[in-house]
Amino acid sequence: MFNKHGVWCQCALVVTMTITLASIFSIQTLTVSQDIFWSGILIITTVLRFSVAEHRKMIGLDMDTIVRLLNKWYIVIDSLIIASVMTTFNLWEIFLSIVFSFACSYLPYGRYSIVIALIRWPDSISAIIALRIVSNYYIQQIMKKMVGTSVADLNIKKLTFVRAGSILIEANIIWHLRCHHRFPHVYRYRAILMGFINLIFAIGWCQMYVSETKVSYRATITKIGHGVTPSLNAIKQCPVCKGSVTSLDIEDAFD
Repeated sequence: MFNKHGVWCQCALVVTMTITLASIFSIQTLTVSQDIFWSGILIITTVLRFSVAEHRKMIGLDMDTIVRLLNKWYIVIDSLIIASVMTTFNLWEIFLSIVFSFACSYLPYGRYSIVIALIRWPDSISAIIALRIVSNYYIQQIMKKMVGTSVADLNIKKLTFVRAGSILIEANIIWHLRCHHRFPHVYRYRAILMGFINLIFAIGWCQMYVSETKVSYRATITKIGHGVTPSLNAIKQCPVCKGSVTSLDIEDAFD
């Protein structure tokens, strides 16, 4: 799997997909509004994350638009976390948290506004939130180091690994919040456990049947764009990624 980093994020999304299905199939009359709300959050998260991981046109939108939507959705998830920790979590307070988070996103280091959610430290949700903050920080740092390196460089594997980890962290946070705000307010481990069991099966399947991710030492990253995808084939199909990498024409000549 080490050289199949083009599917690492897709594998991680198996966990998100599992808890999404668990949320949908557990909709009941007593908690119908909460169940629909969290199922909707998980569905949107899964669709956007999967679209970016596959890095191709989906749902009638080009890749750059989907990446921009995911970046905005990341802020919405942060808003839900802040609202959950700092407020009584009604719709008005969620809306105010979203406005606050989007306003902060335009400020220097504003993407780390979620740090105020650590006010409840130490507890289980705070530990996962801290991991989300750290993973976001490392993604930004690795991206800076990638400029001037090749698509086959170790940095792009590091970036993909941290991105896959951030997907798992995000899935755990959303599931934690859902359980916390849904009657009987007890954390349900079964869905997360099944998600990680499915993840193991997904990794095994990819190990046996998925080809190694195509890379090239001749393709050099000149800028980050919306975040260079690890697969050279996917880069060639994405105008933004293709414009962020040099020597693709030369690479084609050697194919």
